[in-house]
Amino acid sequence: PYLYGFSQYVVPRPRDWPDWHVATGYWFLDSPKEWSPPPGLVDFLSQNPKPIYIGFGSMSGRIARRLAALVIEAVKLSNQRVVLLGGWASINEGNLPDHIYAIESAPHDWLFPYMAAVVHHGGAGTTAAGLRAGVPSVVVPFFADQP
Repeated sequence: PYLYGFSQYVVPRPRDWPDWHVATGYWFLDSPKEWSPPPGLVDFLSQNPKPIYIGFGSMSGRIARRLAALVIEAVKLSNQRVVLLGGWASINEGNLPDHIYAIESAPHDWLFPYMAAVVHHGGAGTTAAGLRAGVPSVVVPFFADQP
């Protein structure tokens, strides 16, 4: 069988799939019980308005630094509060304005309920976490099935 980790209620099952192709629903990776957020993140999340999450997983590839600079400039121009999951871009946190909180990683099931929206690459796991948290998603696709 071929198993697909997405919901047929979000992406309808193609009519031409044979019976052995199954959309199983989303697969969730819940945060480890021993994980705890850094105090700075907790402080940032306690302020209003709710921030927007921006993160692209491992999708940025060779253009990571250029993409990070573009994202940071867009956030500065829009004056939004943002949690920037920047493990993909090696972001220098010392050069960021106060309304951007950079973190290398955080479990989506813990973080997303605190967000006003999530901006991401459109991977099945991140999409599922955004839906599960009940927050709007903005997809910035990179390749393959993401568009």
